[in-house]
Formats: sequence, C-alpha cells, structure tokens
Amino acid sequence: MAYGFSLLNIQQVRVISRWMMSKAEGKVDMSAYIKSYERGDKVLKGPGNCLGYAVLDEASQLIGLFEYYRRGKDFEIGLALTPALRGKGKGYAFIEAGILFGEKIFPEAHAVMLEVKKSNRVAIKLYRQLGFLEIKDLKSDIRMKKVLKKD
Repeated sequence: MAYGFSLLNIQQVRVISRWMMSKAEGKVDMSAYIKSYERGDKVLKGPGNCLGYAVLDEASQLIGLFEYYRRGKDFEIGLALTPALRGKGKGYAFIEAGILFGEKIFPEAHAVMLEVKKSNRVAIKLYRQLGFLEIKDLKSDIRMKKVLKKD
C-alpha cells in the first residue's frame, strides 16, 4: 500500500480525535492541535510543538497520524492507525512508511525513538520486529530506539 503524508488540517484533527484506540489507551488526544487552530497558527502544532501529518491511503482516505519531534540529532515519532485497520497486518508497512517520511524531514537523523505503553504487548512486538530496541523503562511506558545510520 502506498501512503501519502500531508500536514494535518482541522477537519482531520476532529476525525482523529474520535478514534478509540483501546480501552486502556482511550481516544487519541488531539487537544494541542485544536488549541493551535484556535490560536490561528498556519501550521497546526501538536504536543510539544510537534509536526503532525495525516496519513492517507491510495484513495486519499485518512487512515493514520504521525507526529514528529526533533530530539538532538535524532527524531521521535508518535503515531495512530485508524481503529478500522488495527489488527489487520497493516502496522508494519504503516510504521515503515512513517519512519521513511521522518527521514525526509530529518535527513541528518541517526535514530528514531518512540514511547509505548508497557501494556501494549502487540505494539512492542511489532516495534521489535521493525528493529527497535528498548532503551529506557519508564513508569508505565517503554522508550524504544531504532538506529537508522551509524556515525
């Protein structure tokens, strides 16, 4: 599947804000984007001033969200895949596409990081398959890192 990435607009933010990820995770928190819109920002900013991108499928349907944060030489991602596609074997390609897009935004990056709930065993397994390693045990989350290129 080919994916398209575009900066989030307020209509997409409102759709994503209704996505229920799981009972433990709840809905995707899009409040930072809504506040950014209300401030009149031309480019909507997410939590921590991240850049949020809508992910579209070949039919230009909204299927996901990627958030990108600069972390020194590296970058961090946040992501959400529409509940309609979760558990259908789409996650691996979706995350790979998001990482490749992140490398275009941050071509100097040496690694990509993310945080995942410890209770989300399916996601942790998928991230490991993608080459992520656990680097820090947080209270309820795990920080993971994937090396993109060596120094």
